[in-house]
Amino acid sequence: MAPAADSIDLEEILEKERVVAHFQPWVSLKKRSIVGFEGLCRGTKEGSKELISPLTLLKLAEESNLLIPLDRLFRKKVLKGFAAAAKENPELVLSINFDTSVLNDDENALDDFITTVKSFKLKPSRIAIEILESKSDDLYRLKRFIENQRKLGFLIALDDIGAGYSNLERIAELKPDLIKIDRALVMGLHQSYHKQQVFTSMVRLAHSLGALLLAEGAESEGETMRALELGADMIQGYYFSRPQLMREGFLSSCEEKIDVAARKFKSYTVRNINLKRSRYQEYDRMMAGMAARLADVTPKAFDSRLKLILAEHPELDCLYVLDEAGTQLSHTVGSKDELARDSVFFRPARRGADHSLKNYYQYLVATGLMDHLYVSTPYLSLATGKLCVTLSALFRDAYGRLNILCVDVKPDPASF
Repeated sequence: MAPAADSIDLEEILEKERVVAHFQPWVSLKKRSIVGFEGLCRGTKEGSKELISPLTLLKLAEESNLLIPLDRLFRKKVLKGFAAAAKENPELVLSINFDTSVLNDDENALDDFITTVKSFKLKPSRIAIEILESKSDDLYRLKRFIENQRKLGFLIALDDIGAGYSNLERIAELKPDLIKIDRALVMGLHQSYHKQQVFTSMVRLAHSLGALLLAEGAESEGETMRALELGADMIQGYYFSRPQLMREGFLSSCEEKIDVAARKFKSYTVRNINLKRSRYQEYDRMMAGMAARLADVTPKAFDSRLKLILAEHPELDCLYVLDEAGTQLSHTVGSKDELARDSVFFRPARRGADHSLKNYYQYLVATGLMDHLYVSTPYLSLATGKLCVTLSALFRDAYGRLNILCVDVKPDPASF
């Protein structure tokens, strides 16, 4: 159990420098290696082996007006703890936190930091300055600070992106070298479609800016595998290592875990590809069978035939038929439990509705893919108000006219 805040003598901790630096690796599975480490500080209390959380220390420092000396001590301990590892592994990057709220009060923060970096013979090009951009209200001052660091050769990392009030426009203006996705977005990533969509957007944003993306706080295999699948360049979290002292053997123990994770990710990728292929084949057989059921009737009988098909496939959300021009020939047939009640935004499309701009029409007819099945990506159905995947396939009715069968199904988690 950590010491209570009221039993901590912060001035004594500062005077005797009772702070230890722990390090957590940045892992690149593509390179099968550790790219760098984030330095994280903990306080210590005389006569006790228990560590004091940095959040506790920072809160006490803020209340005691000692934030500047504590911030400087944190950086000094991290740089000192990393120096030996950097000497043996000069390609490693050190990530170190800079509290932007301190910058507003400490004009000499950068000069002090540079002096400390030089004293430990570390290269600025191997140090990433982590900034929580949401804590700085003065964008001009923050940009000037970043520009000055860049001139000196430091890398810039933006922390906790995707949480709270991160401003996407500000991120683009700051042009970081690295974007760190907040742990709240990574937690349960493999189980949440919505988090995956936000995560994918952050990957695209980072890469469009020429930045790498790091997923922070990955604790489970599922979170790690999905983050990598969605495009994360690096992973930081308990899955590979808890923050710890930079001891001998630390790197080699992490590298063993990386090799295991790389093999698992390869198997994970192959398994997902096979699952998607199998599901596509299943869709193809199902759509071919349903299209055959509609091929011997005229458009007037489509509704009644679709109802029979739905009774045989209760797992489907809804079905409807379009003509060659993309106009809906049938009603939208679905169960009462699945179809949305009429509302401002969600209602099942009716006979005569125009679907000619929808992907499930365009990909089949406009592009001439006459013998293919189209499977959409997951999207919000206006018919049900829920996520769905639309399958579409061409068939000819009893008159020989070309039509399109559209079927909405629940998304397969593997397609997220």
